[in-house]
Amino acid sequence: MKLIKQILHQIRLNKDDADLKLTNPHAEERVIFANCGGDGSLMRIIKEFAEDGIDLTNNEIYFVTLPFGTANDLPRAFGWGKEPTSRMLRDVYSVIEDLDAAVEEHFNVWEIWIVLRDSGQMFVPKGKGIEALPDKKIKILMCHSFSFGIDARIGLGFEKNRTKYRCCNTLRYTWEGVKRLMTCCCMPTAKVKSILS
Repeated sequence: MKLIKQILHQIRLNKDDADLKLTNPHAEERVIFANCGGDGSLMRIIKEFAEDGIDLTNNEIYFVTLPFGTANDLPRAFGWGKEPTSRMLRDVYSVIEDLDAAVEEHFNVWEIWIVLRDSGQMFVPKGKGIEALPDKKIKILMCHSFSFGIDARIGLGFEKNRTKYRCCNTLRYTWEGVKRLMTCCCMPTAKVKSILS
């Protein structure tokens, strides 16, 4: 984060430098932060930036998520594909050129508060298990999707058993879905209006 802050500081200084503007009035400096991961890793990065006090609202940093994750919904939505191409894997300079030529798209990140009822609990994956959060009021950053109910249970089971291999993660997610479908068909399902207000 220290390096990112130094780069942003230098860009701000350059923007205010009248001599630099005279020598090259069309010069544009920007930081492109390329994340080789997936949807979740982008949000972890944005959360770390926000927690470290880096202002993400002034369009100084451009985030790109290249398709090296499991589902890669964001890279697909922004035209980077569902998986890394052979060109991405063998020629880093062409990736840099693609990043530089990419078109800016706006992406919303929401800051929301979750307030639990007295009997409510929120769980997060921790190692191979889960951990209940002690707080009844939680602020989180979110992007493009969220889940609750059976979908959240599938996701939690997946996160507890995530591997570093994409094919294994896809199989694990499929297995968690099949497992939940087999066990939930006999269990009563809560109505959405009974758990959200």
